[in-house]
Amino acid sequence: MRPLSLLLPSKRLIFYVGAQLCLLAGLGPFMIHAALPKAETVVLQGDEQKLKVTDEKGQVISGRPSLFSIFLGNRFSLPDSTAVANTKTFAEANILRTSETTYKGVGATLDTAGFKPGIEPALRIEYELPLWQKFSAHFSVEGGFTTAQDTVTSTGPFRYLNDQANAVELKDLTYSGTLTVTERRQYVMPMLGMGTELASEGMRKANDLRFLVRVYGGVALENARRNYELALNPQYVTAAANSAYSDTYVIKSSVTQSYAMAVFAAGRIELGLRMRLAGRAHLALLGSMAVLYGIAPYDTVGTFTEQAGQKTVYQKVITGISDEDSFRLIPGVFLALSMEL
Repeated sequence: MRPLSLLLPSKRLIFYVGAQLCLLAGLGPFMIHAALPKAETVVLQGDEQKLKVTDEKGQVISGRPSLFSIFLGNRFSLPDSTAVANTKTFAEANILRTSETTYKGVGATLDTAGFKPGIEPALRIEYELPLWQKFSAHFSVEGGFTTAQDTVTSTGPFRYLNDQANAVELKDLTYSGTLTVTERRQYVMPMLGMGTELASEGMRKANDLRFLVRVYGGVALENARRNYELALNPQYVTAAANSAYSDTYVIKSSVTQSYAMAVFAAGRIELGLRMRLAGRAHLALLGSMAVLYGIAPYDTVGTFTEQAGQKTVYQKVITGISDEDSFRLIPGVFLALSMEL
């Protein structure tokens, strides 16, 4: 049988165990606090029923996510009454030549082309940053272009008087054909905006449906081109007094007015609906109305020509620079795909 002193722990063992317990008692709380992750406080914020994450001081860190959106849509430029009036004035003075003494146009009238919604595709990228409550800031860049659109037309008859013609048969000629004026544009439009979203309890339950209202301001950097084309049918003229002037005669005119990277003040308002597709993806349908105002600095170059066969009888070069007030309303429809960041 072993002595009792061998069964009892030694003084050295007792001292070692006691030192370890004291060390754990002193450093234990700090070790536990460092090892465990910090708990984030979650609170409900009003009628939004959104989860709000707060920091250690109780400050709300984030309520709604930021969104990155891609918009695809089409715009429908409405006629600009000032531009149409200036187009008619230019065509009458330089192509119909109603105030000239040589090749003076008589009888033709200019008609305003009826409004036809054209193809004006537009692409926009946008970053949406939540601010406070239901409001958010919007940073967007949009680009688009228009196809050729008729603004002014005429079908004649195109009667030209020329008292200085070499033969009496050439002093008064009437042609059939058309005069058309077409425009096309390209633009880039950076804008800043403010928006809000409204939703009832029933709308939130229906795929998180939201009613959107947005107002923007910015500039439009635009290129534009306006083409005047007089296309008349040639006619054979027989000069009885001098066969040298018997030939196929026709009058032609082609004039271009254009400008590049003109700056216009731009505003936009949009209304629409947005719903959650799945996960972080949202889909929105929006109606848009943009307003552009500024000075269009047109450069003009072209010719007015009378030909006899392949010979040019008369030609006038048309050049000039003109500033034109421009005020345009441009409605549009967009489909937007958004992702939460």
